[in-house]
This record gives sequence, C-alpha cells and structure tokens, in this order.
Amino acid sequence: MALLELRGLTKQFGGLVAVDHVDFDVNEGEILGLIGPNGAGKTTIFNMITGIYPPTEGEIFFRGERIAHPSLTWKERLATPLWWVSWLPVSAIKKRWDGMRTLRPHEITERGIARTFQTIRLFKNLTVLENVMAGLHHRTRAGVWGAIARPPSQQQEEAYIVAEAEKYLAFMGLSDYRDELAKNLPYGHQRRLEIARALAAEPSLLILDEPAAGLNEQETLELMDTIRQIRDSGITILLIEHDMKVVMGICERIVVLDYGKKIAEGTPEEVQNNPRVIEAYLGEEEV
Repeated sequence: MALLELRGLTKQFGGLVAVDHVDFDVNEGEILGLIGPNGAGKTTIFNMITGIYPPTEGEIFFRGERIAHPSLTWKERLATPLWWVSWLPVSAIKKRWDGMRTLRPHEITERGIARTFQTIRLFKNLTVLENVMAGLHHRTRAGVWGAIARPPSQQQEEAYIVAEAEKYLAFMGLSDYRDELAKNLPYGHQRRLEIARALAAEPSLLILDEPAAGLNEQETLELMDTIRQIRDSGITILLIEHDMKVVMGICERIVVLDYGKKIAEGTPEEVQNNPRVIEAYLGEEEV
C-alpha cells in the first residue's frame, strides 16, 4: 500500500527545471532509496514533500490526502469562495481548504512526516536532551501562560516530554551525552542526534537526506543497522544517499534521477544492472 505518492511532480526555478514530471510511490513499511548525480533534484523533491517548496506542477499525496500542489495565485484565491472563510475554526472547512493548498512544514510534521537534512541543522547551543525535546513540540499543549504559571498539568507534561526525549536518546545511543551542548558532540553523534530529534515527532514516514555523509566505516555500519531497526519499528523510510554500499545494503527499492527526470526504478539488483543508471551515475566500477 502506498503511503506517499508523487504524481507528475515538477519544480522550476525561473528557467531551470530542477524536477521534471517525476512519479513514484513509497510503500508503507519499506526503505526506499532516491539516488542520482549532484543536481539531479533529489533534495528539491524532499523539500516539496516537506512543504518548503510548493510544486510548480503535480501533486503529492500522503495517506491518500493531498498535501502539496501548485500554489494558488492571489487572483485564484480571491475567486475561490472557500478561501474567504478558510480562517473559520470549522473542521470541515479547514479540511477542504487544506486539500486546495500546499501544507506548511509544521502541518506536514503533524500529519506524520519528519526529516533530517543534508547539512546538519541542530540547535547547537542547546543540550542534546533539549534538541530532542524540540522535536516533541507539536505533541505538547501548554502555551505561554502555562509556561509562566507552571500549573501541575504543565509540570506533568514537561516530565512526560523529558522522559520521551530520553527514550529516543537511548535508542540512538546518546544517553551519556544528554547534558552536553550539541555543538560539542563528535560529527557522527550529531548525525545521530538529528535522527533522534526527527523520531521524537513520531513520524509514519522518516526522510533522511544523506545520513551517512561524513561518517567513518564503523559509524556507517552502525547507522545501517539503526535504519533497519527504525523500519522494523513500523516507520517507513525514504532516503537520499551517495554511499552505494548503504543504498544497496538496506534499500528494498531504488528510484534514480538524472537532470530532474526519473530514469529508473526497481530493486537494487535491477537498478545496478540498468544501462541508463550505469551511464548516468554508477559507472562501470560500481557494477
């Protein structure tokens, strides 16, 4: 069953077509790899899935609901009766309006998609524990006044968030570093911390952008085992990775991009032996 569906996905930046009518599905419970040369459009696709960019053309569906499509112009909004009442706190109106726009990144997180980034993005002056607690933000209810007055309900919620954060630190092997500043962690541990923070959002789909970048061989093997454990816990994984040992070692299916177009899709063996993929990306030495 498809958890995520991309249909005719296209993104243009001026005259540059970064992603060109790409279609693929991510099935529930699988690890899918998205590979291709630098500039092939991989991270741009991630950015459209997570609401950072709206598509120029095409649609994205998550659990059967549309979460992204081309943005409405102001003229189109003004001509849409639903837009005029979209601010009303009525769930039926909100649901219909959500289906007519690209959701914002925090709304997509709330629906069950979390991600890491190619370049590590941590709160470097917060502790390791606090970074993971930040990933739990959308699961909290307390507002400004609750944080100031600190009623019993706020204290209970805070204790719950700390306990949950510690659970994810333990899973990623970072419990001993809980009180360290994130900026003081070794590079490989920072990578693991970013994954822990993404897991704290309790996603159904985890998107990993080059998680093995900069890791040594032992750290890479440990990461591969961790990704399998995450999948075995019931979380679907979509990843970009340039290390072919990682891709071929953990992915059940692979989608290959070149110059923004999908050129291949299949099992690791099928992709590895595809002439177009060999020519565009893998090269003879990888086969």
